[in-house]
Amino acid sequence: MSLPVILALVDPANGAATLKLAGLASDILNAAVDAIVIKPDPRDSIPAIAEAMTGDMITQIMASTEAAGAERAVAVRALYDAAPPGKTAAFIEVVGREDFVIASEGRARALTVLPSSDTRDGDTLAIGAALFETGRPALIAPPQAVESVGKRVAIFWKDSKEAAAAVWASVPFLRQAELVKVLTVGDDAMSAASLERIGAGLLRAGVITEREMISPKGGIDTDLLVDAATSMDADLIVMGAYSRSRIREQIFGGVTQDMLETLARPVLMSH
Repeated sequence: MSLPVILALVDPANGAATLKLAGLASDILNAAVDAIVIKPDPRDSIPAIAEAMTGDMITQIMASTEAAGAERAVAVRALYDAAPPGKTAAFIEVVGREDFVIASEGRARALTVLPSSDTRDGDTLAIGAALFETGRPALIAPPQAVESVGKRVAIFWKDSKEAAAAVWASVPFLRQAELVKVLTVGDDAMSAASLERIGAGLLRAGVITEREMISPKGGIDTDLLVDAATSMDADLIVMGAYSRSRIREQIFGGVTQDMLETLARPVLMSH
């Protein structure tokens, strides 16, 4: 029987957490997992001023990059062998630029699972590619491995196409959840009507929800939403991904960036 496929980007530092989350998601989606390690292309390691370098220097840089990539692949393979994410999982090695590989490979899968850790260092290219270049949802793994996903789901709702894309991509998770709570920040009639509409739409799709309007308090909306998700002990957050710029994928909108930098639980995002 054919299965949808999850792409899981695995790195040495956070691979165990990413593999565990991909395995949990595969159980819910009845999906196979392709665990991918991306090794840098030695040609990309040559600086723009390469004309000022000798042939030996260029050779040494490329050899060092290739050796680092091989070491990375060995470390990731060890993590994969220790805890493969399901019986139908596969391990893939690819050479290339991480964001380019994620964009092209992610388009051929149903979901991409990635670690969140690099966002703290400003490196959001891979996540940006998954969110804005694949046309598919992304599931972002926190640094620590989780024991469950999708039992208690918090939906961060706003009346936007990005939030709607995330909600409908998450329906397989929502249908098996014990609790689904739709949260929105607002205190006006339009916010209330929007909350009612998405709740009614989900009910027709077989998802029973609780709905809560959170009064703005002059602070950051993300903080209010995260506090509400924490209070319900959510093990999955569903939200839209927003960008300020399409020129550089790593520049996210404020709410998206805040979530990625403070991530403590899995977040399913879509653009």
